[in-house]
Amino acid sequence: GRPAFQSDLITRTSGRIDRWFCMRDTLCSIVSDNIVPLYYHKASNEGGKNRFNRITYNYQGGKTLTHQYYRSPKGNITEVDHQAAGCAYDMLSMMLWARSYDPNQFAVGQRIPFQYVDNANLKTEMLIYRGIREFTTEDQYPVTYRCLVFSYVEKNEKGKEKDVITFYITDDLNHIPVRLDLFLRFGIAKAYLQKASGLRNPQTSIVKTKK
Repeated sequence: GRPAFQSDLITRTSGRIDRWFCMRDTLCSIVSDNIVPLYYHKASNEGGKNRFNRITYNYQGGKTLTHQYYRSPKGNITEVDHQAAGCAYDMLSMMLWARSYDPNQFAVGQRIPFQYVDNANLKTEMLIYRGIREFTTEDQYPVTYRCLVFSYVEKNEKGKEKDVITFYITDDLNHIPVRLDLFLRFGIAKAYLQKASGLRNPQTSIVKTKK
């Protein structure tokens, strides 16, 4: 009965790429009106391996209580509870959280630790502010945006960091995501903004348009 925001991310590889690696992912995140996570799920088929992850969030005494349901590709089900000091985030709410930041408080290369829940795990991951870059869309009428760029990185088993997602958001009060780079095992998948409507603030991040 309280206001909330829902975000959905649906990713799929093209027919040409499907021959090498088929990916069908559906993510859903629900957060409160001040970007506090409430619910998340991800259903994925990546390379023929099906997974499902569901997270519910509760808050008590300044701590985050999460309940995770995870079904592995082999059909094994894990249900686990975690407790985190402060807020914890999933893949989608993490991006919403980054969009809510005031970029003036960051220096290029600044590392922002956050608590991350996924696949029945709770761990500390890192968001890196890459600075301001221009990005031009690749549609019929290209638009060039001035963007704030963030990368979510994680460590592999050897302790070496690798990029997981890099996302570009407009350098204005809207903070619209206009480009998303997903670093996958077989390469990079990219998504671009097609259109946005009903915006609350002027799009002052537009550098130029071509008609």
